[in-house]
Amino acid sequence: MNFQTKYLNFLNQKKYSENDKLENQNEIFIENNNEQILKLLEDEIILNKTKEVVNQYIKGKKYKIAILLLKIIKIKTKEINLFILLAKLNLEVGITKKAQTYIDKVYEENLSIEQIKICANIYFRNKNFPKCIQSINRIRDKIGINVEDTLLMFECHRRMH
Repeated sequence: MNFQTKYLNFLNQKKYSENDKLENQNEIFIENNNEQILKLLEDEIILNKTKEVVNQYIKGKKYKIAILLLKIIKIKTKEINLFILLAKLNLEVGITKKAQTYIDKVYEENLSIEQIKICANIYFRNKNFPKCIQSINRIRDKIGINVEDTLLMFECHRRMH
């Protein structure tokens, strides 16, 4: 069985890691085959199927496998949404420094309000209050002042002093 067939079998699993043993096997499979998976993602159909599978893992709260796959996909596509999603998932599993690393890579891009809010929350969780305040100011520039962002900004100033 060639690698493409193995990878397609992995993608076509009907149960997305409902047991720990299968989940560990899937993690090892992805970690050991990064380069080969990256080559397969040149095929748009396989890339889209991989994105669908990532969404299934996220829905099942299997964030580690989703993160492993997204790290490979981001090499191929460089989509801002993937960096934001990786940041959110890393934040979800408590890896806040890694979450900020992904945010820092796209922070200067033309982000949506929702994406900027994610940035602000990650910066706040990492105690990077100046960047959090900068993010809130970006939101204010786009939509004006609102209570939620004002409270977050107030909390940033309070913790800085």
